[in-house]
Amino acid sequence: MNKKYSIPGMVTLERKPMPKDPSVAVAQELCCRIGAILKHHYPLHMWQVGIVGDMFYIKAMNVNRKMGVYIHPNDLRSEKTGPRLIMRAGGELLERFGVRRGALRLDEHRTLKRDIAENAIPA
Repeated sequence: MNKKYSIPGMVTLERKPMPKDPSVAVAQELCCRIGAILKHHYPLHMWQVGIVGDMFYIKAMNVNRKMGVYIHPNDLRSEKTGPRLIMRAGGELLERFGVRRGALRLDEHRTLKRDIAENAIPA
């Protein structure tokens, strides 16, 4: 059974049933936590967090759907440095395309140089 969670001022999240494999369940939970940290520090951006091989990836889908940042799970082990690393990676990804850190600014978003596929070109 799917459950929906909503936090005031944030997007409604739909939590799907956890898979039977515990490693997949842990990976899903970590992706949700990474996404929550990014939403907290950089609201209104469309973040995608997932796993490729043994690495987590972060993409700002409203900026560029192809390019992102990869983070090794061992870098996230510390409760002190893990969230800061995620915040820094998200901010650096935005700055790579000339977007200021913080909440999405529509005027800035509209002026980004884009390619034919509507992906922002790195500044």
